[in-house]
Amino acid sequence: MMRQECRAAGNWGVFNSIVLRLDKAGPATSSIVLTPAVSDGSVAVAIQATASDAATGNSDVVAAEYTIDGGAASPMALNQVAPVVSLTATIPASTMQALSEGGHTLAIRSQDTCQTS
Repeated sequence: MMRQECRAAGNWGVFNSIVLRLDKAGPATSSIVLTPAVSDGSVAVAIQATASDAATGNSDVVAAEYTIDGGAASPMALNQVAPVVSLTATIPASTMQALSEGGHTLAIRSQDTCQTS
């Protein structure tokens, strides 16, 4: 017969570990294409772009939006929820018609599951 004693020595078990990943940067947006690239304002303009969180946390991209000249943001469609996604949207002809002649700034930003953009 064997007897095991437990003494109140405060023994600790072995460490188990896991990687703690911080994602403080949003996805990068690149490869922006407008179709048509130059418009007279009478037709809608298609926007295509790529959003990637592969280099900044590898989290899934879950949202994207664009603005024209810093105005109200409009949502963009994602082809999937993944760390690298294709983005699409259409600027309506009515919005194009309301813009003045000349250059305008189109800005796009993306958001990952950590809600960084």
